[in-house]
Formats: sequence, C-alpha cells, structure tokens
Amino acid sequence: MTIAFVLFLVLDMIFMFVEPYIVSCLFLVAAILLKGIDEWKYKQETKEYITSFVQMGFFLTAFVLLTSGIV
Repeated sequence: MTIAFVLFLVLDMIFMFVEPYIVSCLFLVAAILLKGIDEWKYKQETKEYITSFVQMGFFLTAFVLLTSGIV
C-alpha cells in the first residue's frame, strides 16, 4: 500500500490530478482502516480495533472539514 501511495503521489505531482494533501489524507484514512480491519479480524480480544476506527473517523471528519473550507 505504501508503494502505491508513493507512486500515486509522484504521478500526482507530475500531472496534478488532485492536491497533494488530499492524497495524503486519503492514504492516512486507508492505512488506519486497513489496520483496524486487521485488528478486528485477528486480535478481537484486545479491542484495539475500536481505537483505530475512532481514529479513522476523526481523520476522515477533519479531512472533510478541511476540504470543504469550514475550518
């Protein structure tokens, strides 16, 4: 996933599809989401997946507020 992120970021810098901060925020949300799914599937007894999903919700909310211009 990191290789795909770096590749897309380099292509985005060359062709300017979207702003780089959008790519970075989406990568962060996707990484936390995959981490939370992994924790939920393989380590349910520790309940660490709850904090990952809350963290993902926080970053997604912050991303939407920043891109919409509210904050």
